[in-house]
Amino acid sequence: MLAKQIPAGDPRQKTIERIVKQTFRASEIVNNLLNSRAPGAAEFVEVDLNSVLEETLTLVQAPFPRPRK
Repeated sequence: MLAKQIPAGDPRQKTIERIVKQTFRASEIVNNLLNSRAPGAAEFVEVDLNSVLEETLTLVQAPFPRPRK
């Protein structure tokens, strides 16, 4: 809902898009865990772990500014 309310060009838009993407990703993981109890239900896909970690870190780093040197 928030993503639909933010106007185009708003600097917070990229952060909201990342949050939405990671929310769907988390939902998919939970659904897969719930469905994994059935034999043969596991489905493996190749994932670029570096890009997933970088995207996740951008969500964590935003609220915590880096210390000044």
